[in-house]
Amino acid sequence: MVASKKNRFSWVGQFLAFVPGKKSLYQSAIVQVVAVEEGAPIDTIQSYQIKLDKDIREAASHSIEAKDWIKIAGKGKPDKKTGKIEWKASTIKKVSLRKVAKVKEEAKTRSHSVQSKSLSTAKAKPTRILVCQKSSCRKKGSQKVSDAMEKAIANAEASDQVIVKSTGCLKCCKTGPTVVVLPANDKNKKTSKERHRKVTPKAAKKIVASVL
Repeated sequence: MVASKKNRFSWVGQFLAFVPGKKSLYQSAIVQVVAVEEGAPIDTIQSYQIKLDKDIREAASHSIEAKDWIKIAGKGKPDKKTGKIEWKASTIKKVSLRKVAKVKEEAKTRSHSVQSKSLSTAKAKPTRILVCQKSSCRKKGSQKVSDAMEKAIANAEASDQVIVKSTGCLKCCKTGPTVVVLPANDKNKKTSKERHRKVTPKAAKKIVASVL
């Protein structure tokens, strides 16, 4: 399991046993984690050995027994030698089966939301902006228009959202430089095209802004 940002965790699961250490008979706990309330998600039910903060060991030994459902929270940090995450709990307490079911359902909802967002992002296509670079438009400054658009896109850190492409004659030589915007998600390309004529570098920046 990969540690989350700042390595914080809050899990619910079934307590299996205490593990003795040099300083205490209750130095660590083995917990079968079934759901994540905070931290990196888990793909399957897994058992973890979690070191208990010294302030909670004694109380945990009196209040928690094998097969109890618990919520355990704390932080993890990589072992300097192995790189493996070592988990240390600052709190551990018994919870009801209703609480377990609620956390599992919330974790499932978060997972589906992340997956949907990932799929949506993966399917998203960038908006294309075509700039005529035939001789007539080039004489009227189409290269400067392209440069202005590229700079605006870079400044907005939107290179994954908008692409500027050079193209051949757009049949508007008298009113060049000519630019055509092809929105990413419109299926009917004939009706979704936006044609701009006599485009200046200043106007080019506004065109980029309009599609972000």
